[in-house]
Amino acid sequence: MKLELNDLKTRIESAIAAKNLILFRSYDREQERPVRWNTRGYPEPEGFIDAAASLGAKVICFHDLRFETEILGSAVEEMRESGVSRQVLRDFERDLRRFREFEGFLCSLELSFDLGGSTYLYQMQTDWYQEYLEKLDSVDDFLDGFDEDPGDGPDPMGGYFSKN
Repeated sequence: MKLELNDLKTRIESAIAAKNLILFRSYDREQERPVRWNTRGYPEPEGFIDAAASLGAKVICFHDLRFETEILGSAVEEMRESGVSRQVLRDFERDLRRFREFEGFLCSLELSFDLGGSTYLYQMQTDWYQEYLEKLDSVDDFLDGFDEDPGDGPDPMGGYFSKN
């Protein structure tokens, strides 16, 4: 399914208004350990909005994110400072270069509401943004492993030999 977030954003705003709910433009709330809506099985935001209204929510927080390529530069700089080989750095830069075409595009939409001490979250991201996040995660994992002291990691011999 090709995801067009601009159209989805318009539908969300209309659905919230139709339910007489208050639309609160918020920051990303993913860090609050929310109860997540199953967007794979039920991708339509109207179901989430209907649930919020039925449960008595009066305010729905709405966050939309546009992709900014300046993030790419900081990721490359972090790799450069880590001391990785030129080849690894070139491969990484090449992989990230393709994401520059998405500058200014909506890449993530998030709806949320609070009820009974829980935050309920609907989040939709484009496929290319998910791929981008996975790429950054893999770089973080690589850098974490690259920075570790060789003595800190698991024993390469599987613990069969004494360290005495």
